[in-house]
Amino acid sequence: PSDLVDQNLLNFLPMGEHSDVYKVLSSHIMEGETLTPEYLKTKNQLEFCCHMLRGTIDPKEPPVYEYVKFIGNFKSLNNVPNCTRNSFEGVIQRSLHSAFEDRVCLIATVRLAKPQFIKEMCAVEEPNEEFTSRHSLEWKFLFLDHRAPPIIIT
Repeated sequence: PSDLVDQNLLNFLPMGEHSDVYKVLSSHIMEGETLTPEYLKTKNQLEFCCHMLRGTIDPKEPPVYEYVKFIGNFKSLNNVPNCTRNSFEGVIQRSLHSAFEDRVCLIATVRLAKPQFIKEMCAVEEPNEEFTSRHSLEWKFLFLDHRAPPIIIT
């Protein structure tokens, strides 16, 4: 998490998607009187999809981007430090900052558009020589796994 502090969202997107995401965020902020404190307290939900950088253990590996869905809204928060190096100040007109003293932040949940487990399950192969069974004390079968018949017959 410390490598995410003071980072711009665009740092985690492929270069080809920067302008699209920038347009989505700026158009949502700029429509009408969206930066009034009253608006920021109401629901102003924003949804969009894009590719986002997937973290790796080895920094030498080439970047991998996953298709994700953002669901969130803009909130006015206090006690948010002013970011100078990587801030998103260009999206919000400076003239609108004087309407309130708090900082405007995008609070969002980001989820994979395609759940990861589906991709991994496709690659999983069941062992051909294993099944589960339960036996009575007399060693009679009480339960056989669905994988048992082909193994027992052969």
